[in-house]
Amino acid sequence: MEDIHILIEKKQYFDNNISDSIQYLLDTLQMKASIPQDLMPSWKTYGYYFSALKSIDEADILAAKDFIEKAVNTYALPETQLTVTYADDDFMQSPEVKLIRSIYDAPDNNEEAYLFGPFDNDLAREHHKLTTAINIIKTHLPMYYKQLVTLIPHLLITGPTESRFITSASTVKLLGCVIIGSYGTSSICTYLEDLVHESAHHRLFLEQAHDELILNHPDEKYPAPFRTDLRPMAGLFHAHYVLGNIYQSFHSLACLTYFANNEEFNDMLLSAKRRFFEGKTIIDQHARFTNRGEVIYQTINEEVMAMAAAA
Repeated sequence: MEDIHILIEKKQYFDNNISDSIQYLLDTLQMKASIPQDLMPSWKTYGYYFSALKSIDEADILAAKDFIEKAVNTYALPETQLTVTYADDDFMQSPEVKLIRSIYDAPDNNEEAYLFGPFDNDLAREHHKLTTAINIIKTHLPMYYKQLVTLIPHLLITGPTESRFITSASTVKLLGCVIIGSYGTSSICTYLEDLVHESAHHRLFLEQAHDELILNHPDEKYPAPFRTDLRPMAGLFHAHYVLGNIYQSFHSLACLTYFANNEEFNDMLLSAKRRFFEGKTIIDQHARFTNRGEVIYQTINEEVMAMAAAA
């Protein structure tokens, strides 16, 4: 796992690039707004920035200016702890939900999979499970906790719609915020998996700001050990990296008395391992990497195989 200081540098690089682009748009569109000093882009800044780019592509300059102004106004101080928001009925009417839905309006697969409704479970019960998962990471996986605070300091806990629900989701277009679905059946183990899962995605998002990692064309689709539909190689690579992180983290926690004889925990550990190696077989056969992509791929493989051999 990369040193937290390297990840912070990569995050700063990404933030600086976004700020430079926003400043360019301010100058080009002759806007009077200015980027606040000593603040950094928040997840909302990212969302409004990418919304502005979409409006420019659609030749809607008035909307683009509005989004750019909102991007500037949502810069914030660096985060020092995790913030958890439960999507109650009031939140579901907020500008934040409108922004999130606009970003997820056309994902690279079934858009209905990203629909979410208000959180309507027992708040005290779910908050206890989520905070327990966070505290386990903070105590026993301190590097993962530092990554959570650095990369995804905002957790949005949602509920299902009438026909669909989201398990967890993140996107570079809302960098710093992840959605986690809570449906009453969520457990400490599933919250642990969700947090490790989305943290791993964000690490690859930062890598992809420097390097595309995968050379396979997005139209090339392959079977995936975690989906019924065919997926582009970039999706398989992300999933492989995520599964490797889940296996490593759960393997590290397996010695805790808290998880002794926990059938769900052991099932999730073994499932991550099995799907990791199933994905590796497909990736070994078909993936074309950049040099940096190859390094990341081989590193996660070596780390997982060393743990699996010692188990």
